[in-house]
Amino acid sequence: MKKTRVLEIVILYCLIAAALGLFLELVHPSQMAGILTSLNPFASDQGEYRNGNGNRISNGKMSMEFVSLPVPQEDQKAMVTGNLAKDWQDWSGWADLTAHYDIDNSNCHTEGSCQRIDISRLDSGYLTFAHWLRMPAGAYSADLWIRSSSRSNVIVALKNSDDSSGEQQFEPQKFLAGRAWKHVELSGRCPGWENADLTVSVLSGGASVWIDNVRLERRFDWVSLLTVLMVIAVSVGLTHFLDFVLSKVLAARKPSVQKQR
Repeated sequence: MKKTRVLEIVILYCLIAAALGLFLELVHPSQMAGILTSLNPFASDQGEYRNGNGNRISNGKMSMEFVSLPVPQEDQKAMVTGNLAKDWQDWSGWADLTAHYDIDNSNCHTEGSCQRIDISRLDSGYLTFAHWLRMPAGAYSADLWIRSSSRSNVIVALKNSDDSSGEQQFEPQKFLAGRAWKHVELSGRCPGWENADLTVSVLSGGASVWIDNVRLERRFDWVSLLTVLMVIAVSVGLTHFLDFVLSKVLAARKPSVQKQR
C-alpha cells in the first residue's frame, strides 16, 4: 500500500511540475524561455536565449562581430559594400542603388555599437536589412530603434517567408524616420513559422540610417493560458483516475493474499 501511494504521489508531483512550468512560461515567457534554453546544451533555438534575456533576435544589439560584404561586380545594379552585423543580411541585390554598411560606436541608441547604413543613391527599388528566425506558435512582440540623417520612408515588417499569399499576422509599420531616435513596435500571434523574416526596408536615398536594439519576445496571451488550465485540469483528473485504479487493484489482491495465508 505504501509503495503504491508513493508512486501515486510521484506521478502527481510530476504532473503538477509540468503544469507549473507551462504556467511560468506564460507569466514571464522571455525569462523562462531564456533559463530553459540556457540549461539545454543541445538547444538550437534562434536568438540570444543563451544570455537568458529571451530575445529571439540573434545579435539584436549589433554587439557581435561585423562581417565584410563581398565586393559587388561592376555590372550589378546594386552596389552594396561595407560591414554587416553578424547574423543579419542585405536583400538589396535586385534594386538599383548604392549603399554602404558600417559599424558605429558613437551615434547609437545605447552604449555599444549599432548598424549604420549610408544610402548615397537610390534610383529604383529599396534597401532591405533583414534577419531570419524560427517562430514557434504563440504571441509575440517586436521592437527596434531607428533614426535617419534626413527624413526617410521606412517599413518594418515581420512575416512568414514561406507564405506567398500576402497574409499578415503582424501589421507592417510604415513611417518617416528623422534625426531623433524612433521606437517602432510590432505585435501579433504567430501560428508557427519555420522561416520568419524581420525586415527593415528604407525607401529613400541620400541619407544615413542607424538601427539599434532589435528585439523579438514571446508575450502573455489568454489562448495559451486556457491551454495551461486544461493541462492542470487533465493532470488532476488523471491523478484521481490512477488513485481509483490502484485502489481497485489493491482491493482485488487482498482476498487472494488472505486465502493463501
